[in-house]
Amino acid sequence: MGLKDSDGNPLLGQCDTTATVIELEADQSLGRLQDTVLHECIHAMACAADLGDENTKEDWTTRLTPYLLDFLRRNGSLLNWLLAEQS
Repeated sequence: MGLKDSDGNPLLGQCDTTATVIELEADQSLGRLQDTVLHECIHAMACAADLGDENTKEDWTTRLTPYLLDFLRRNGSLLNWLLAEQS
């Protein structure tokens, strides 16, 4: 694994809000990669919305991600409706 945190621990993904970049570890299964991408996107939104300290953001991001991903997978028609162009 190439991505590491500041303590040298391996990471599956990392959100750099200063550079507005999400980095991903390539060696992941598709399911894990999908989870990691959503997890890092939630981090980016939490940072933009200034939703608490880093420990709080990591905790609720980790807990929310699998539920949100499952919801999106089970409700494709709702997702399509939410993403529809406005006329």
